[in-house]
Amino acid sequence: MVALSRVRSAVLTLAAYAVLGAASAYLVWGASQGEHGLKAMAGYKTELSGLNAQLADLRREREVWRIRVRDMSPSSVSRDLLDGEAHAMLDRVDKGEVAVLLTPEQRAGR
Repeated sequence: MVALSRVRSAVLTLAAYAVLGAASAYLVWGASQGEHGLKAMAGYKTELSGLNAQLADLRREREVWRIRVRDMSPSSVSRDLLDGEAHAMLDRVDKGEVAVLLTPEQRAGR
């Protein structure tokens, strides 16, 4: 009876240590490999650097568009220059204008 009690006590102690060891191993594995672990954090940092680069590109593009819009305001550009640029971009001429057609060689100044 005493021997059985000692064996039971030893087995329960070893079982408790085994359960706690397994739980600790699971938590350590989760901290390094899991969804919020070290490997995931490295992936998030890589994704963050890519998104920061994309944000910088978008900010530069926004600045370019902000400057273009600012330059289109009536106080910064002459109406004639704006009209001429619009005609050139749309390949249109006004009724009272004379169009001179040039070949590509003439445009290049040859």
